[in-house]
Order: sequence, then C-alpha cells, then structure tokens
Amino acid sequence: MIVDFHAHVLPGMDSGCPSRIVAIRQMLMAKHANVDVIVAAPEFDPAKMPVREFLEKREICAQHLETVLQSGMPRVVLGAEVLWHAGLEGLEELERLCVGTSGQLLLRMPEGGIDTVMADSVERLCGRLENGVLLANAEHLEPEQAAMLYRCGAHGELSFSALEHRGDREKYVPWIQNGFVTALGSNLRGDAHAYRKLRKIQHRLDGLFEPLMILSAGMLGLNTESSIAAV
Repeated sequence: MIVDFHAHVLPGMDSGCPSRIVAIRQMLMAKHANVDVIVAAPEFDPAKMPVREFLEKREICAQHLETVLQSGMPRVVLGAEVLWHAGLEGLEELERLCVGTSGQLLLRMPEGGIDTVMADSVERLCGRLENGVLLANAEHLEPEQAAMLYRCGAHGELSFSALEHRGDREKYVPWIQNGFVTALGSNLRGDAHAYRKLRKIQHRLDGLFEPLMILSAGMLGLNTESSIAAV
C-alpha cells in the first residue's frame, strides 16, 4: 500500500488544484504510480477564514472531485494543511480539521526560526488533539527545530522530493528510524509529476518504506490487506 499523506487535489479549493481537469490529471498520475490513498490537504489559514466556512467549501470541492474519479484511482481522505498561527491551540472546531478520522492535525510551521512560543503552542496542540500534530514538509525544519518539536509530541511528514538524493536521505533516514517521521507526501500541486521518483524512493529506502506506509494507513484507520477503491 502507498499512502500519499499530503496533496492538493480538490478542484477549486486552493491554487494547488484550480480545476477538475487538473484534478483528473493528478489522480491519473497517482493511479499510474500505484498510489492507494491520497490525503487531500488544502491550505487553511485561520487568520483568513473561519473553520466552518473552510469545511463547507471543502465539502463542495470534494463533491466536484468525486464526479471525476474513475475506477482504480486512489481513495481520497479529507484533511487540511493548517498554517500555524498564534492562538491556534484555542481555535474552536479545530478537531474537524484533522485528517479523516485520525485525530491528527497536519500543521505547517512558518519557515525560519521556531521560537519557544511556537513550540509551546505545538505542545498544547498535541495535548488537545487525539493523535497530536503531524508537521507538514518537515524537511523545512532544521534538525534542532525538529528535535524540539518532537520533544513537544509532534511527528513529521516528509515530501517525496526530500528523499530523492542520497545526501538528503542520509539526513532524513534517521528521522524515520527514530520515529519522528511517520508519513510521506507528494505535496502535489498542479499537474507537475510529483510521483516520478517514487519508485526510486521505495527502492532506496530499503526496508523502511513499507513499514512507514503501514504506519500511515494505520493512522487513517485503513486495513492494509484490503483493496481500496476511489470514493
């Protein structure tokens, strides 16, 4: 099973997927790459939109995607890529932004320095949410930042592209081995082929790839032994 834990595939939801035509191309690319499950994670900025308005829009866009899904395409699980904002841990209805029924929030931290205020916020988020925080595109974090947020209870999601090159893999494989990284994602936007290197990554990660995918599927409550159809 292959789980893509971070993609922008909902037509009209954000700039990552502007139309149904782009969505079809994205889903076909995922199908040809043998991806079984995609987490649709459109950007959510709590400073710009109420949670309820975002969820209503996401539901409409998910219905648009459903109209173009074909047999053999990956199953889609709804989530959100939530941008960190001061006070996020106190946001009403925050739990509704978690990925599927996982109780886990996909959170994007600001690029640059992570201060103690941000770390304390992440720790409180981990305490509030059933399964804590998954940090989107964790490769943007410096090692000391990743270690600090891991101590706060957060885990990380790496993009496929972060594992393409040997030097990067040598940096990030220990993050997988020590349990910090628990998911991989394409960060698919538009019709750029984010899956082109996926087979190479599977091979180069040796025995780490399959357990990581099983872990991701388990977080989503999916049975790895069953076939998964598009819904």
